[in-house]
Amino acid sequence: FSGNTENAPVKYTITSVTDQWGCPAQNISGEGEILAVRAPVASAGSDSDVCGMDGTLSAVLEFGTGLWSGPAGVNFADATDPLTAITAAAQGSYLLTWTSSNGVCIDDTDETTLNFWDAPSAANIIPRNDTTLAAFRSEIDLQAELIGPLVGQLEWSSPGDAIFNPPDGQFTRATGLNWGENKIILSVINGTCPAETYEIKVTVLEDLKIPKGISPRTSIGQNDYFKIENIENIDNELT
Repeated sequence: FSGNTENAPVKYTITSVTDQWGCPAQNISGEGEILAVRAPVASAGSDSDVCGMDGTLSAVLEFGTGLWSGPAGVNFADATDPLTAITAAAQGSYLLTWTSSNGVCIDDTDETTLNFWDAPSAANIIPRNDTTLAAFRSEIDLQAELIGPLVGQLEWSSPGDAIFNPPDGQFTRATGLNWGENKIILSVINGTCPAETYEIKVTVLEDLKIPKGISPRTSIGQNDYFKIENIENIDNELT
């Protein structure tokens, strides 16, 4: 026999009884009742990352009841709600358990991990303003000025050819800057939170272009002057 309604009583009637010697019962009456209970299946949902200390769970409850449990440091708005809100006390990974129950059946459990991330730190780049480097210079020392304790990781980058040593330090040196404008980017990265990014521009003036030779032809007005291109980019005085 079977029932088509979950946790509903199923009635049955005995139509014949035969004893061990093969003798049938002569008088059978009445009916019985069995309560059929479906075994629970727990589904806690997929592992996920949360930016901030507030998240939402995603368990599945098709029948019966459920209950969330977890380590110290997490708080469930409603531990019996499969889609409850959850709050963490601090950044970290928390293993959570969803227990599904249904009547006299054995409970079923499933686990999910939530990773909570703090928003990354705020910072400034030193030098704070756009900077110009004189000719024959292609490197600059940089500093990430943190506003409060560091939360996350630092990352220096540039769309050009600049190389940062180290690329993740609070103090770094950018080398290999190109002539012209170079964009310097400082990113503070932490988990799945949006990165905090800061930019300055470093302009490198072109080096001198000194002719290898000159042949004046004053009679026809050619090569009357010895011209050194970009000499104005040199921070010096001629005497």
